Amino acid sequence: MDSHPQDRRRFVTRIASVLGVAATTLGIPRPAKGESARAAQQRELHELDKWIGQLTGEYRLVLDAVTPRGVPELTQYASTYLMLNASTYGMPQTKSTLVVIVRNMAAAFGFNSEAWSTFALGEHAQFNDPRGGAPAVRNVSAGSLSS
Repeated sequence: MDSHPQDRRRFVTRIASVLGVAATTLGIPRPAKGESARAAQQRELHELDKWIGQLTGEYRLVLDAVTPRGVPELTQYASTYLMLNASTYGMPQTKSTLVVIVRNMAAAFGFNSEAWSTFALGEHAQFNDPRGGAPAVRNVSAGSLSS
């Protein structure tokens, strides 16, 4: 059933109102008058999260993977993102900051190839090297994940 534009607007307005009330009720911090959102964000950061305020780049993107299969997909997506922004918009890579998170079963990709061979991380992560099909003894995405 097709709804009228007024119904959709009313629905969106109600959702926005509910979210506004929820933000106020839950005490979600807002910037003080005259304070930038970035300054408010840095003011609220926990000591261990201060690195976030050091990120450069006008455009920031966080990508994460939780499975070994997700890591090559993540690196391909990051590469495509940077390439298309450069070729389509003429945007230099220095305008973008990508934060890559590897967690859960993908956490092995946060280690270098020496750790992969020493600790048999390919077996633990159940990830086979695309070159030979055996459990990986090297981090196949090491070059893609470094800064």
